[in-house]
Amino acid sequence: MLAQPCSPPTVLIMPPPTECACSQIVLSSNVTSTGGPFTFKWEPGGDKLDAIVVSPCFVTTYTLTVKNACGDSTVKSITVTPDHAIAWPVCCDTMIHSGDSAKLYVRSHSSQKYKWTPNTGLNCDTCDTVIAKPTITTHYSVTEIDSLGCSADTSVIIWIIPSAVPFISGTDFVNIYPNPSSTEFTLNIATKAMVKVCDVTGRLLYSKMENAGTITFGKELNPGIYFLFIDGKLGVKVVRL
Repeated sequence: MLAQPCSPPTVLIMPPPTECACSQIVLSSNVTSTGGPFTFKWEPGGDKLDAIVVSPCFVTTYTLTVKNACGDSTVKSITVTPDHAIAWPVCCDTMIHSGDSAKLYVRSHSSQKYKWTPNTGLNCDTCDTVIAKPTITTHYSVTEIDSLGCSADTSVIIWIIPSAVPFISGTDFVNIYPNPSSTEFTLNIATKAMVKVCDVTGRLLYSKMENAGTITFGKELNPGIYFLFIDGKLGVKVVRL
Protein backbone atom coordinates (compact mmCIF):
# COMPACT_ATOMS: atom_id res chain seq x y z
CA MET A 1 0.00 0.00 0.00
CA LEU A 2 1.33 3.41 -0.92
CA ALA A 3 1.62 5.90 1.90
CA GLN A 4 -0.85 8.73 1.68
CA PRO A 5 1.02 11.89 0.67
CA CYS A 6 1.37 14.52 3.38
CA SER A 7 0.08 18.06 3.13
CA PRO A 8 0.17 20.92 5.61
CA PRO A 9 -2.41 20.33 8.36
CA THR A 10 -5.69 22.21 8.36
CA VAL A 11 -5.93 24.03 11.68
CA LEU A 12 -8.73 26.00 13.31
CA ILE A 13 -8.38 27.94 16.57
CA MET A 14 -11.71 28.23 18.34
CA PRO A 15 -12.63 31.90 19.13
CA PRO A 16 -12.96 32.25 22.93
CA PRO A 17 -15.76 34.17 24.66
CA THR A 18 -15.06 37.74 25.75
CA GLU A 19 -13.97 37.84 29.38
CA CYS A 20 -12.78 40.49 31.81
CA ALA A 21 -9.17 41.57 31.58
CA CYS A 22 -6.75 39.12 33.27
CA SER A 23 -9.41 36.39 33.54
CA GLN A 24 -8.56 32.82 32.50
CA ILE A 25 -9.74 31.65 29.07
CA VAL A 26 -9.11 28.47 27.10
CA LEU A 27 -7.70 28.59 23.58
CA SER A 28 -8.32 25.30 21.80
CA SER A 29 -7.47 24.07 18.32
CA ASN A 30 -8.96 21.58 15.92
CA VAL A 31 -6.87 19.73 13.31
CA THR A 32 -8.90 18.10 10.54
CA SER A 33 -6.10 16.76 8.31
CA THR A 34 -4.47 13.36 8.05
CA GLY A 35 -0.75 12.91 8.57
CA GLY A 36 -0.64 12.67 12.35
CA PRO A 37 0.61 12.49 14.94
CA PHE A 38 0.82 16.26 15.21
CA THR A 39 2.97 18.49 17.38
CA PHE A 40 1.80 21.82 18.72
CA LYS A 41 3.56 24.96 19.89
CA TRP A 42 1.90 28.14 21.14
CA GLU A 43 3.52 31.55 21.36
CA PRO A 44 3.83 33.38 23.61
CA GLY A 45 4.36 30.73 26.25
CA GLY A 46 5.80 27.81 24.31
CA ASP A 47 3.07 25.38 25.41
CA LYS A 48 3.00 22.13 23.40
CA LEU A 49 -0.62 21.03 23.76
CA ASP A 50 -3.56 21.44 21.43
CA ALA A 51 -5.22 23.77 23.98
CA ILE A 52 -3.85 26.27 26.48
CA VAL A 53 -5.16 28.40 29.34
CA VAL A 54 -4.22 32.08 29.18
CA SER A 55 -5.05 35.20 31.20
CA PRO A 56 -4.59 38.20 28.90
CA CYS A 57 -4.79 41.60 30.57
CA PHE A 58 -4.44 43.46 27.29
CA VAL A 59 -5.06 42.79 23.60
CA THR A 60 -2.80 39.81 22.85
CA THR A 61 -2.14 37.78 19.73
CA TYR A 62 -1.46 34.06 20.22
CA THR A 63 0.19 32.00 17.48
CA LEU A 64 -0.06 28.22 17.10
CA THR A 65 2.28 26.17 14.95
CA VAL A 66 1.06 22.65 14.11
CA LYS A 67 3.45 20.19 12.46
CA ASN A 68 2.57 16.76 11.05
CA ALA A 69 4.65 13.57 10.86
CA CYS A 70 6.10 14.58 7.49
CA GLY A 71 7.40 17.86 8.87
CA ASP A 72 4.81 20.02 7.10
CA SER A 73 3.56 22.82 9.31
CA THR A 74 0.72 25.31 9.49
CA VAL A 75 0.75 28.56 11.50
CA LYS A 76 -2.46 30.12 12.78
CA SER A 77 -2.99 33.17 14.97
CA ILE A 78 -5.83 34.57 17.04
CA THR A 79 -6.10 37.95 18.72
CA VAL A 80 -7.84 38.06 22.09
CA THR A 81 -9.37 41.36 23.20
CA PRO A 82 -10.35 41.25 26.88
CA ASP A 83 -13.04 43.51 28.24
CA HIS A 84 -11.71 46.50 30.13
CA ALA A 85 -14.23 48.25 32.33
CA ILE A 86 -13.60 51.97 31.92
CA ALA A 87 -12.91 53.91 35.09
CA TRP A 88 -14.91 57.02 34.23
CA PRO A 89 -13.72 60.02 36.25
CA VAL A 90 -15.64 61.22 39.28
CA CYS A 91 -16.42 64.90 39.76
CA CYS A 92 -15.05 66.58 41.68
CA ASP A 93 -12.25 66.93 44.23
CA THR A 94 -13.47 69.76 46.42
CA MET A 95 -13.25 71.64 49.71
CA ILE A 96 -16.25 72.17 51.96
CA HIS A 97 -16.75 73.69 55.35
CA SER A 98 -17.52 71.38 58.24
CA GLY A 99 -21.26 70.62 58.19
CA ASP A 100 -21.70 71.34 54.48
CA SER A 101 -22.23 68.79 51.70
CA ALA A 102 -20.96 68.24 48.16
CA LYS A 103 -22.41 66.55 45.09
CA LEU A 104 -20.25 63.79 43.59
CA TYR A 105 -21.03 62.05 40.31
CA VAL A 106 -19.54 59.68 37.76
CA ARG A 107 -19.04 61.53 34.47
CA SER A 108 -20.49 58.66 32.40
CA HIS A 109 -23.58 56.52 32.94
CA SER A 110 -22.42 53.58 30.79
CA SER A 111 -21.60 51.36 33.78
CA GLN A 112 -24.31 49.08 35.11
CA LYS A 113 -23.55 49.21 38.82
CA TYR A 114 -21.67 51.41 41.26
CA LYS A 115 -20.26 50.88 44.73
CA TRP A 116 -18.90 53.76 46.82
CA THR A 117 -16.56 53.20 49.75
CA PRO A 118 -16.54 54.23 52.46
CA ASN A 119 -20.25 54.96 52.62
CA THR A 120 -19.79 57.31 55.58
CA GLY A 121 -21.62 60.57 54.98
CA LEU A 122 -23.21 59.43 51.69
CA ASN A 123 -26.92 59.49 50.94
CA CYS A 124 -26.46 56.49 48.59
CA ASP A 125 -23.53 54.12 48.04
CA THR A 126 -24.80 52.42 44.84
CA CYS A 127 -25.83 55.46 42.77
CA ASP A 128 -23.96 57.23 40.01
CA THR A 129 -24.65 60.56 41.75
CA VAL A 130 -24.36 60.96 45.51
CA ILE A 131 -24.48 63.69 48.13
CA ALA A 132 -21.52 63.51 50.49
CA LYS A 133 -21.46 65.11 53.92
CA PRO A 134 -18.35 63.74 55.65
CA THR A 135 -17.26 65.06 59.03
CA ILE A 136 -13.56 64.68 58.24
CA THR A 137 -11.46 64.89 55.08
CA THR A 138 -12.45 61.74 53.19
CA HIS A 139 -11.13 59.90 50.16
CA TYR A 140 -14.02 58.15 48.39
CA SER A 141 -13.51 55.30 45.92
CA VAL A 142 -16.16 54.16 43.47
CA THR A 143 -16.13 50.78 41.76
CA GLU A 144 -17.84 50.86 38.37
CA ILE A 145 -19.13 47.52 37.05
CA ASP A 146 -20.06 47.00 33.39
CA SER A 147 -22.52 44.63 31.75
CA LEU A 148 -20.00 41.75 31.73
CA GLY A 149 -19.31 42.15 35.44
CA CYS A 150 -15.88 43.66 34.84
CA SER A 151 -14.92 46.41 37.26
CA ALA A 152 -12.68 49.46 37.45
CA ASP A 153 -12.01 51.88 40.30
CA THR A 154 -11.63 55.63 40.47
CA SER A 155 -11.62 58.09 43.33
CA VAL A 156 -12.33 61.58 44.60
CA ILE A 157 -11.43 63.48 47.77
CA ILE A 158 -13.36 65.97 49.89
CA TRP A 159 -11.34 68.25 52.13
CA ILE A 160 -13.03 69.47 55.31
CA ILE A 161 -12.07 73.05 56.20
CA PRO A 162 -13.00 74.67 59.56
CA SER A 163 -16.01 76.95 59.16
CA ALA A 164 -14.07 80.03 60.25
CA VAL A 165 -11.50 79.61 57.45
CA PRO A 166 -12.37 81.19 54.08
CA PHE A 167 -11.67 79.51 50.75
CA ILE A 168 -9.26 81.29 48.43
CA SER A 169 -9.76 81.25 44.67
CA GLY A 170 -7.73 82.62 41.78
CA THR A 171 -3.96 83.15 41.79
CA ASP A 172 -3.62 86.25 44.01
CA PHE A 173 -2.65 84.13 47.01
CA VAL A 174 -1.19 81.05 45.31
CA ASN A 175 0.24 80.33 41.88
CA ILE A 176 1.69 76.93 40.92
CA TYR A 177 3.26 75.96 37.61
CA PRO A 178 3.66 73.91 35.53
CA ASN A 179 0.72 71.74 36.48
CA PRO A 180 0.73 68.93 35.51
CA SER A 181 4.49 68.38 35.62
CA SER A 182 6.76 65.38 35.03
CA THR A 183 9.65 66.83 37.05
CA GLU A 184 9.00 69.46 39.72
CA PHE A 185 6.57 72.25 40.59
CA THR A 186 7.21 75.93 41.27
CA LEU A 187 4.98 77.49 43.91
CA ASN A 188 4.53 81.22 44.51
CA ILE A 189 2.74 82.21 47.73
CA ALA A 190 1.87 85.75 48.74
CA THR A 191 2.11 85.22 52.49
CA LYS A 192 3.68 82.83 54.94
CA ALA A 193 1.73 79.56 54.82
CA MET A 194 1.74 75.92 55.85
CA VAL A 195 2.34 73.86 52.71
CA LYS A 196 1.32 70.21 52.66
CA VAL A 197 1.29 67.52 49.97
CA CYS A 198 -0.95 64.46 50.29
CA ASP A 199 -1.58 61.46 48.04
CA VAL A 200 -5.06 60.42 46.92
CA THR A 201 -5.63 58.46 50.13
CA GLY A 202 -4.98 61.57 52.23
CA ARG A 203 -1.58 60.31 53.43
CA LEU A 204 0.66 63.26 54.31
CA LEU A 205 3.88 63.25 52.28
CA TYR A 206 5.21 66.75 52.89
CA SER A 207 4.52 69.41 55.50
CA LYS A 208 6.48 72.61 56.02
CA MET A 209 5.85 76.22 56.98
CA GLU A 210 7.03 78.31 54.04
CA ASN A 211 7.71 82.03 53.89
CA ALA A 212 6.18 84.20 51.17
CA GLY A 213 8.01 83.83 47.90
CA THR A 214 8.93 81.04 45.49
CA ILE A 215 9.67 77.42 46.34
CA THR A 216 10.17 74.30 44.22
CA PHE A 217 9.15 70.77 45.13
CA GLY A 218 8.07 67.45 43.66
CA LYS A 219 11.28 65.79 42.53
CA GLU A 220 10.80 63.10 45.16
CA LEU A 221 7.22 62.29 44.10
CA ASN A 222 6.45 59.24 42.00
CA PRO A 223 4.10 59.66 39.01
CA GLY A 224 0.53 59.89 40.23
CA ILE A 225 -2.16 62.21 41.60
CA TYR A 226 -1.42 64.43 44.59
CA PHE A 227 -3.02 67.34 46.43
CA LEU A 228 -1.29 70.54 47.46
CA PHE A 229 -2.76 72.11 50.59
CA ILE A 230 -1.82 75.73 51.36
CA ASP A 231 -3.02 77.20 54.67
CA GLY A 232 -2.17 80.87 55.21
CA LYS A 233 -3.60 83.90 56.97
CA LEU A 234 -5.63 84.76 53.86
CA GLY A 235 -7.34 81.40 53.84
CA VAL A 236 -6.98 77.88 52.46
CA LYS A 237 -6.44 76.62 48.94
CA VAL A 238 -6.23 73.02 47.69
CA VAL A 239 -4.72 72.27 44.27
CA ARG A 240 -4.76 68.93 42.51
CA LEU A 241 -1.35 68.07 41.07
